[in-house]
Amino acid sequence: MTTIAGLRAGLAANLTAAYPTVAVNQYVLADASPPVFEIDTISDEGIDYDLANARGLDGYYITVRAIVGLTTDQDAQITLDGWLDPAGVKAALEADKTLGGVAQNLRVEHAEVKPMKNQAVPNSQWLAAEWRVYIYAAGN
Repeated sequence: MTTIAGLRAGLAANLTAAYPTVAVNQYVLADASPPVFEIDTISDEGIDYDLANARGLDGYYITVRAIVGLTTDQDAQITLDGWLDPAGVKAALEADKTLGGVAQNLRVEHAEVKPMKNQAVPNSQWLAAEWRVYIYAAGN
């Protein structure tokens, strides 16, 4: 049976295998410590139920976020440049498209970079990249 927790765990496992020195969290952190990856709740696009007859297939949009600090002008941006390369996080997330057997397939569809408020330090920002992942998994 497919669960959202299982999908998160599979995505986290793919990232950990590719980036063993970067913290990977299956959930959004209240107080992140960059660099870190986190798996966000179902993105704005949500879940597509019943893509195949008799609850045979569902589609899940999930956001994977990377947060880096902005302690210097260039270092965070250089790190994100490497992660945004198609051979970076996209390839890492797609390394096992079954997510350890809990999904049928997945595709990284989109990535974007945006500033993000650092909640711990007022008036400071981090830099974040987000990847939108679409996962096909058996319906329940």
